[in-house]
Amino acid sequence: MNSSAAVDLTNTSAISPAQSSLFLQRPKVPSKVVIAMMFKDLCDMGAVCNACNTFVSQSRKAGYTNLQAHLVRNHPGYDTVVRSCIKEKRIVSMDMFIDRHAHTTYQWVKLVVHKNFTLADVDDPTIRDAVRFDTIDSNTLNARMIAAVKLAELDMCAKLKGEKYVLVFDGVAAT
Repeated sequence: MNSSAAVDLTNTSAISPAQSSLFLQRPKVPSKVVIAMMFKDLCDMGAVCNACNTFVSQSRKAGYTNLQAHLVRNHPGYDTVVRSCIKEKRIVSMDMFIDRHAHTTYQWVKLVVHKNFTLADVDDPTIRDAVRFDTIDSNTLNARMIAAVKLAELDMCAKLKGEKYVLVFDGVAAT
């Protein structure tokens, strides 16, 4: 077998990592298609993002640079959403994306709960530098956590209305 011969695809051990990445790459969706799907009300001044309902200014002469920068900065994974919308023949909508503030809150709450951080740790510049989350202060995180608990409490009360239940402690003591 010479070096210019084709690779046997049935023998996966014969495929190099570089060759396998070529098989996994998907064709790029043209920018014009992405912008048409992700933005509405295109005018000479800019367009409104379908994912967050934010107006993004963009000159017609400048192409799509500001619009694309907005997508990269605020909506990671937008390309996957566009591909699925093309495949399913549907339009992009806000419910396909997670709100950035909600995601930031979730990341910090997860860190506080799972790693036993205190709310003061959220304000620590060393910890902020070590994580890749958007910064948030402890007061904001605390307020968002309380709001989430209140919403969950209302939902649980509605679901358990008329039911009998008992609060059981598992014996773990807080220290």
